[in-house]
Amino acid sequence: MNPITPAVQLFARHRNAANLLFFSMIMLGFFGLTNLNIQFFPTTEIKNVNITVPWPGATAQDIDKNIVATVQPEVRFIDGVKEFSSTSRQGVAVMNVEFYAETDMQRAVGDVEAAVNTLTTLPKESERPIISQETFFEPAASILISGPFEERALRAFAKQIRDGLLERGIDKIN
Repeated sequence: MNPITPAVQLFARHRNAANLLFFSMIMLGFFGLTNLNIQFFPTTEIKNVNITVPWPGATAQDIDKNIVATVQPEVRFIDGVKEFSSTSRQGVAVMNVEFYAETDMQRAVGDVEAAVNTLTTLPKESERPIISQETFFEPAASILISGPFEERALRAFAKQIRDGLLERGIDKIN
């Protein structure tokens, strides 16, 4: 005997049961649709902290010797550091501190800031270190505004669109 036959017989005898099942499937579909994740890429947190120290007029060798060699020992042994890398160019030192996946990044950024702020041997001509955490933003759309209006009116309209998107929870607009 076919296992589907009793179900068909049941719905043939009880027509309201078939309608109730159909209605409940539609309602569950709408419920599932409203709770569907609409994010294209999964949320990822980049486990890197960048340290940038500008020193106008300095050579790459001076920057490597006086800035990178000073910052590296302080930052390298912070809890959770996986790798430290640096690039010295004329006028700027860029250092990247990579952390392990399980590291709490708010604490890591605070630890890096604390370590860099305790340095007293940076050259006086160098600017204040800039510490930033890398972030990933998923591009959602590009909007082009044009029309037979003055540039001032188009800019005002663009600002209205920007403000509306920010109110709806868009993280970054540029």
